[in-house]
Amino acid sequence: MDPNGQRSLGAAYARGNGVARDDAEALKWLLSAAYLRDVDALDWVAVFYENARGGLVQDLVAADMWYTLALARDSRRSSSKAGFERVAAKLTPAQLAEAQNKAKQWPVPADIAKAIIATDAFKAAGAGAGTLPATAGSTVVKAPAGGARSGSGFVIGVGPTYVVSNYHVVKDCKNIKIMPFDLPAVLRAKDERNDLALLSVANLQAPPLKVRAGRGVRPGDDLITLGYPLAGILAAAASVNTGTLTSLGGVNNDTSQFQMSVPTQPGNSGGPVLDTYGQLVGVVVAQLNVVALGQAIGSIPQNINFAINTATLSGFLEASNVDFGTSHVQQDAKAKHMEAADVGSLARRSTVKVECSM
Repeated sequence: MDPNGQRSLGAAYARGNGVARDDAEALKWLLSAAYLRDVDALDWVAVFYENARGGLVQDLVAADMWYTLALARDSRRSSSKAGFERVAAKLTPAQLAEAQNKAKQWPVPADIAKAIIATDAFKAAGAGAGTLPATAGSTVVKAPAGGARSGSGFVIGVGPTYVVSNYHVVKDCKNIKIMPFDLPAVLRAKDERNDLALLSVANLQAPPLKVRAGRGVRPGDDLITLGYPLAGILAAAASVNTGTLTSLGGVNNDTSQFQMSVPTQPGNSGGPVLDTYGQLVGVVVAQLNVVALGQAIGSIPQNINFAINTATLSGFLEASNVDFGTSHVQQDAKAKHMEAADVGSLARRSTVKVECSM
């Protein structure tokens, strides 16, 4: 579809013209047109960031960037001028400089950022809104009825234990349930920018994972993930997938994430990423949209997915006053290299399904 058609469809969903209003669906089409440099779509995306529409968290720096991009295409555009001035009046000089710098760098090489959108199209760009167009695309499963969705998580903590997942898995949930234990959970802390959530779960009897300490993982290291992908379609038990760490940076060299080749499906969001010693090295957060990227660069990439690194996770846990166990490969006499099947067998006891009802 050409950008005019994409933008027109997005605007129809945004306004409710001829279809039921659906801001998330609107954002999906508007972003597609914006990355083809349609000026109206650029303006629309700015409005969505400014007003926290389509599942986005309000981000005035991002809004300023998109208004700047629209003005670069049409400097006389009144709506873009008004939006830019309105948002700029609320920003500090440092924030204005950040927005202008991001506009100069847009789009990132090979339009990678364009491809990091939610696997669930109706939750496109629903996670943290700090970069272009979202820090991470959600890999949650949305149930066909009842406004429910599900993702994955894992147990962590010394003394009181908690469950960690992605924030986009539990955002706006009225009720959160931890399966297969069938226990209610309460959101205790969140980090929207890095897409992390800490859940309190009473009477949870499951062994916590330990965070890898000492030398970090390196490109080429083997990784194992666990999670509950495609709930209601695949097996009910946690699935195990393997791959390698391919880059220590995320989209646009985001140092809070790393890139991996481990296959990721809707429902894997929030699941643990482990090394071959069974130690926690990351949290699954995003799946590359190969269709979008294929349209951008003319070829279909394989298994490009992302995880939040343990430096970011550890900072979040420490800020939330959570004591957690660590294991140093070089110093822990009990640490031993294991086959992926053995890592999966042990970590299954600590991996949970997170169900959210709206």
